[in-house]
Amino acid sequence: MGTKKKNASKEKQPSSLPPETETDDRGGAIVALAFDAGRRLYAIDGDGRVLQLADDGERFTTSRVLHDAAGDPATALAACGEGVVVAVGTHLLVFGADGAREATGEVEAGPVSALVVRGRTVFALGGGYVTRYDLEAGRLVPGARVAHGAGVAFDLDLDDAEKRALVLRDRKMVEILDLGAKKVLHTWERKGLGSSRVEDVGARFQPGKDAVLSVTDAGGY
Repeated sequence: MGTKKKNASKEKQPSSLPPETETDDRGGAIVALAFDAGRRLYAIDGDGRVLQLADDGERFTTSRVLHDAAGDPATALAACGEGVVVAVGTHLLVFGADGAREATGEVEAGPVSALVVRGRTVFALGGGYVTRYDLEAGRLVPGARVAHGAGVAFDLDLDDAEKRALVLRDRKMVEILDLGAKKVLHTWERKGLGSSRVEDVGARFQPGKDAVLSVTDAGGY
């Protein structure tokens, strides 16, 4: 997927293109996807651009480029009502369904590798922390942050009550944080069986079951 070349912005704010920007599809990797409340699909492509996709009846094609990387690639996204919140460098950006930028915030700890949205609250994983941001009148205002264990964290989930966070790190560690007490509750490591090697681990809270985890890895366990 692609877009016609635009001059890179010299401003500190990440670049974004107007909703009517013409696009052409040329294929390529997709590294993140999210459906919003209006069933619109958003993606980060292999170049770090943020795309809004449209279903033409046979496949999804690019309808808008919300952020043209221009040396500042997006690293995470999550649906936010009828729109999307995106992590780009030292900023969080909220785009509405029409592609217009509706809110911005400064990243307190980054780079951000994962985002989770609960109502008007955004939780960002980055820089060794889970940081809370509240959406208020065009701004994402940073709040409390909780440190996770040492290592490279790459994915995040929140329980229904927003009291616990699930952090995945080092491709094999599952860690549960108590956001109120600001401490690590549990840590679990997926170890290889026999000569097998763990390549990746995924985990999520089960809806309505606060303490239950679903765990998978590259070996299918």
